[in-house]
Order: sequence, then C-alpha cells, then structure tokens
Amino acid sequence: MIVDTEQGNHKMIRYTQPQGLEEVATLQVQKGKVVKLDEKTQLSFFVSIWQHTTLTCSNKKPLTIWIGTKKEVEQQLQEIYQKAGLDPERTDFLKFIPNIELLEAQQKKAPSQKIQKADLPESPADQGGFTVNDIQLGKEYLGYVKLIYNYGMFITVKGVEGLLHKKQIVVPEGVDWKKYYNIGDKIKVKAHDFKDVDGEKRVVWTQM
Repeated sequence: MIVDTEQGNHKMIRYTQPQGLEEVATLQVQKGKVVKLDEKTQLSFFVSIWQHTTLTCSNKKPLTIWIGTKKEVEQQLQEIYQKAGLDPERTDFLKFIPNIELLEAQQKKAPSQKIQKADLPESPADQGGFTVNDIQLGKEYLGYVKLIYNYGMFITVKGVEGLLHKKQIVVPEGVDWKKYYNIGDKIKVKAHDFKDVDGEKRVVWTQM
C-alpha cells in the first residue's frame, strides 16, 4: 500500500488485477495513458488506477487501487514527484509500505536470516494465533516498522500493531530517527502500556 501522510488519500497496490474488481470499483485511468496537465507538462501513467465504490480512506475519499508491478509503481511515484516539482529525497508524504504479513511469514520460513533473538522472551503464540492479549508488559519483541509519521512509528509484532512514539525511539546520538528507520525494517521493541482506541485494546511500544 502507498500511504499519503498529508492528504490521507491512500492507495492500495495490487501487482495483478484481482478477479471481480470491476464489481466493486470503477476504472479511472488505464495504464499507458498520458494526461496533459498544461501546455508544457504531461503526466504518464505506468499503472492502471481504479476507485473503490464503497471503501473510503481517512479523508473520507474513495480508496484508490493501483494495478502494476513494483517497478511500475515506483515509476509512477517518481513521475508524480517530478511533475509536481517535488524532491523525493526531501519529500516523503507518499510512503510505499511492503506487505508486512508476508515479511513475517518469510521470517518464520527462514530462521537462519532472522535477527538473533536469544535475548528476547519466547511467546506461547509463536506458532500463530498471536493477539494483543498475548503481549506482556515489560517484555521485548521483534517486529517490523509498518508506518512512519512525524509523531512516531507503528510497529507490528506477529500481526499486532502498536505505536512507538518518537520520544520512545532509541537511535545513535545525532541521528534523525526518521532517516535511521525505514518501512519494513526489523526492530526490537518493548511493550510499555495498553490503551483503549475506539473501544479496541492497543499496545504502546517503547525502546527505553
């Protein structure tokens, strides 16, 4: 998924068109189309763009679905930045989020590639069915960076997502935490607290 941290107009990425998509979404732009923005500027489309008829984003606008390979999606992002006159090195409001669930599944299948976790406590739910109720306060867990915002990062541990506030992030002295971590990075976190968010129990992480 691509998350728009400024406008909230998120984009779901599918590398191939799912069956039945035309029943829940309408095609907005066909891959290969070129749109004239003004007399000197054209916007090329490397992906097909669909708009969901019922699902909406946090800004209440319809969910956008991009159909294309990872390379095509990256080309589209570069095209948007370039035609908008933005520097991709300094502007990162469009964040390309990998499939965290797939990364976690791959981690289980390839234990030799894992970060050494001898110092991490074992969980009775290591084999699956892990929920927020299995989280124990004060214990460390190995997770992935799922989202990065100005106020912190959302970390997922075996599918359980929680906020790691920027004040609780530990990085080398003089290093900007937003440049130190990237979406998809492995990270060690400790369960600090639980909070009720819209009636749902959520974990709060720390690295302190």
